[in-house]
Amino acid sequence: MSAININKLTKTIFTERVKIVFVFQLLIIFSAQIFSIILATNFQIEILSNKTAIFSLLIVSMIRGALLIPYKLHHGLWRYTNPTDIKRIVQSTTLGSISYLFVIYFFISQKYIYSIFIIDFILIISSLTSIRFISRLIRERKSANLNKSNIKQKNLLIIGAGIAGTNLCQNIKENQNIDYLPVAFADDDEEKLGAHIFDIPVAGKTEEIPSIVERFKVETAVYAIPSANPKQKSRVIHLLNKSGVKFKILPGTPDVLAGNVNMSNIRKINPLDILGRPAAELNDEVLNDFIKGKCVLITGAGGSVGSDLARQTSNYNPKKLVILDQIENPLLFLESEIKSHFPKINLITLIADITDKISTNKIIAKHQPDIILHAAAHKHVPFMESNPSKAIKNNVGGTLTIALSAIEHKVNKFVLVSTDKAANPSSIMGATKRIGELLIGALQEIHSETKFVSVRFGNVFGSNASVVPIFEKQIETGGPITVTHPEATRYFMSIQEATGLILQAGAIGKGGEIFVLDMGEPINIVDLAKTMISIYGLESEIDITFMGLRPGEKLHEILNTESETLQKTDYSRILMIETINNNSDIINQTEKLLEQIDDMTEKQITDKLVNLAPNYTPSN
Repeated sequence: MSAININKLTKTIFTERVKIVFVFQLLIIFSAQIFSIILATNFQIEILSNKTAIFSLLIVSMIRGALLIPYKLHHGLWRYTNPTDIKRIVQSTTLGSISYLFVIYFFISQKYIYSIFIIDFILIISSLTSIRFISRLIRERKSANLNKSNIKQKNLLIIGAGIAGTNLCQNIKENQNIDYLPVAFADDDEEKLGAHIFDIPVAGKTEEIPSIVERFKVETAVYAIPSANPKQKSRVIHLLNKSGVKFKILPGTPDVLAGNVNMSNIRKINPLDILGRPAAELNDEVLNDFIKGKCVLITGAGGSVGSDLARQTSNYNPKKLVILDQIENPLLFLESEIKSHFPKINLITLIADITDKISTNKIIAKHQPDIILHAAAHKHVPFMESNPSKAIKNNVGGTLTIALSAIEHKVNKFVLVSTDKAANPSSIMGATKRIGELLIGALQEIHSETKFVSVRFGNVFGSNASVVPIFEKQIETGGPITVTHPEATRYFMSIQEATGLILQAGAIGKGGEIFVLDMGEPINIVDLAKTMISIYGLESEIDITFMGLRPGEKLHEILNTESETLQKTDYSRILMIETINNNSDIINQTEKLLEQIDDMTEKQITDKLVNLAPNYTPSN
């Protein structure tokens, strides 16, 4: 069943259920009025023979029924009756009794007016209350029986009764092995309040989350409004923290936004959910044409970006996927994961050093990749400041080695994963990545058969080097959170969005471009730290301290220099720099640097990088 059909069905269910409940209560009210007259008059049924009297009673019933609406008694949340509901019933009945008193006096009997009024008042309150308590009793008994067979199930609150929330609820209901038991929805849509979705009530608005949690004994919550803005998410997270329940989120990925939801989609809330924006939608048709039936080689596949490139590439049926890294453990885990999700994939796992020319050339000659996604790099800025030769050998030498081999073996597309630190670099790491961009740009001018493109972007959430896991560890140990500078800002993007856009840029690249991913507005690191503390609900317990900028770090990163003009592409999140390589001799200069680097001092290395990388300004 499609997401649209499910949404239509749930709206129909909402409407029909409310109608049935409303009519049922009208019948109770009308019957109570008739019965009160019969009892008060000692069964003098002839008193009801007056058609005007009966018509007046019908009108009064409608008035009393209408009074149920502002007191939220019309929709049928009977199985969750509490003292507040009883209070509302008394208030509604009291107001309705005024109109009933008028009808008794003029159309029924002045003789029995007080008796009829009192009996009617008691009957209506007791009837409307009893049906609710009976329903609640049935519900509790049913839940008790269910819990006996599903002891491990946790009561789940789904925040959002839209397409995503209803699809999630359906998925849980249909899967008997899931440890969650949906007990309530929370939604701010007035039309949905009081409705039932797959027999689960929409119990209140999001502002009522603390009371809903208490009322339904909620243990876990899922935020299932993927299109919500950061402010809305932040407010709900605060309420969830206040409630003391664990919570997860349905992220705003294209699949989820389209209504394709299951339990595998939910995950822990991260700061990007609050500070970020909806993920970019990829063009599956373009990516399918780019990857399907092709041999794809990914370097640095054990890293955060490289491993997700492998995952996303696997979705598009490559003829062969070669994953390569120096370190075996991450590759072992990645291999197991990919084979588990894509059992038919032709996966080759290799341990190799891309700076080894002979080994690299043998690998490319053997597997004949159509596409190389070059993600291997030393990327920890402070570490590279104290290890410049290692940074140059890997980031520059490795890139040149694999690029030359790609040309020799007629690889169709070579995609360099670059960084925002390559724009006006202030670090060794940034300078080496900028030189890598210049190298493949120069190679493109010489060799047109292989298409070389670079993709430049900022920090990614979830990577091994991101501040997020560092902040998480600091919070879990009781703090403080350490921040470099109160004004420091960085660009952030999810790994999944970044890698998807890398593939998209690689697919549309014609050769020689530097693509720049639109990262949105830069995020203040202090705000990020505060957000993470809020997610944990520890605002009053975790402090933030400042330790100063580390070697090579900038106060503010940029994605392009003043001389690099950004142009739009057909994809809103992908921009392009039409770049001209001003150093035609950079390949020869780089080769000489690599030959001499072991005999050079750190100052000589720095001076050489200043010559090779335009706008490189060492931080020390």
